[in-house]
Amino acid sequence: MRILTPVFVGRWKGKLVNIHPALLPRHKGAHGIADSFASGDPELGITVHWVDEGVDTGAILAQRSFPRTPNLTLEEAEATIHALEHELYPATILSLLENRP
Repeated sequence: MRILTPVFVGRWKGKLVNIHPALLPRHKGAHGIADSFASGDPELGITVHWVDEGVDTGAILAQRSFPRTPNLTLEEAEATIHALEHELYPATILSLLENRP
């Protein structure tokens, strides 16, 4: 994971897409899974968003979530999050490509 420079982001503005393993705008940063799991939030999930000059602050393109179950472990949550990432990220990219001018 890298934080991109404002110069780089400015050069590619509107063309950089990121996936984050938590429901933004909550739980930004490098520990999205652990932070969202520790929060006790009733839902966990992922976010696909535009990259801007901030850290996980770009406009949200898509989100997908799942309910926390009483006995959910961190490992189970992480596996579910990664499975959702493998579905939502490519679907979002395809949607952007299909709808571009």
